[in-house]
Amino acid sequence: MKRIEEVMTKEQRQQFANRIEVLEKVKAIMLVPQLCMATTEQVAEYFGVPVETIYTNFRRNQKELEANGCEVLSPKQIEAQNFQNESSVQDTKNTKIFCIDNCVFQVNNRGTRFYTPRAILCMAMLLRDSDVAAEIRTQLLNLVEAAPAEIKVANIQAQEAAMVDFAKALMGGDPTNIAQSVSVMMKLKDHTIAQQAESIKLLNGEKMALENKAASLTNENSTLTKQKATLSRENGKLSETNNNLTQKNTQLQATNTKLTTENKALAASNKMMAEAQLTWDPRRTTNAIIRKIGSSVFGGKFSRAWLEFYRQLQYQQGISVAGRGGKKSDSSSLEMIRDDEWSKVMKVLASVAYYYSIDVVAATNEFVVAAYQLDRIETPEGTKYNEGICRTRKMTPDEMRRPVVKQSLIPARVAL
Repeated sequence: MKRIEEVMTKEQRQQFANRIEVLEKVKAIMLVPQLCMATTEQVAEYFGVPVETIYTNFRRNQKELEANGCEVLSPKQIEAQNFQNESSVQDTKNTKIFCIDNCVFQVNNRGTRFYTPRAILCMAMLLRDSDVAAEIRTQLLNLVEAAPAEIKVANIQAQEAAMVDFAKALMGGDPTNIAQSVSVMMKLKDHTIAQQAESIKLLNGEKMALENKAASLTNENSTLTKQKATLSRENGKLSETNNNLTQKNTQLQATNTKLTTENKALAASNKMMAEAQLTWDPRRTTNAIIRKIGSSVFGGKFSRAWLEFYRQLQYQQGISVAGRGGKKSDSSSLEMIRDDEWSKVMKVLASVAYYYSIDVVAATNEFVVAAYQLDRIETPEGTKYNEGICRTRKMTPDEMRRPVVKQSLIPARVAL
């Protein structure tokens, strides 16, 4: 079979544009799965020529190749197709590498040119320096439907000439010439039959190839249908799992809200319990401050501090522990004080602490001071604050400007 070296005419390229099955007959071609197109590098590898040769032929025949489906695709356009089993293998500064069904190919950020099978067949009819392209052109011309016009004309002319010779032989009556003419006609007939048989053989091959391709597509469609059903089931399971997780999340949020509320309640309760534990009873409070006065003012002679306190209690509030059988030299007489009298006792205790500049917070604690208001006393001149507390708490600007007034709350200071 003679190989066709010369490129085909534009009319021939248009005539054979749809005969893409010839590509697989000559050589297996690698296309990007699902995209059904090939990159410039894949086209060059198919034809066995340098990539620059493909670039050169494209520049010379750009319009015709683009008319047959050659186009430039960017990474975003490929990603927008949402192909199955598609993944991005690697991103670089100027390119992005894709993998579809284990087929790896590179796409420039500005776009990469892709060739459809029609465009590849068109390139085969234009490419000179490729054995594969030449073989494709040969296969195209061997098809009966695509036989060169000059071959058909030559066959017709040969048949007409043989019929003329046969007529002349009959008219001449020479048996030898008649026999020769019949022999030539029989050879032409056998040649035509052989050509038709070859054409039928090629057509049967094409039919078988198309049937195989149809079977393959049917199998692929069946596989895709099964995959779709599997994905649908998995999607249903994922939806159910998502609903369960949403319900659990709602339950957890409700539990968290409940725990937060309970935690706040416990914190408030703990605070109240702590404050309650740190607030002393009146007897303990009185004993602590009088002992502080005894140690700070009377050099550890606590009986003198108690005597001074009981004198002020009788003088300011008219409560006489001695008249009730109590002693004036210790804390035991506090048992003589009735429950309804403790508010008066606390006022006297505050005034004595104020007089001696005793820090009531240092003697007790801030909860006790707040509960019994031991840091202040009421006088005709207004509220007076304990000198000692002024040294331990943060003073207000008004308090800092107010001079410390040391006035005697005891009318007659008794020599102790």
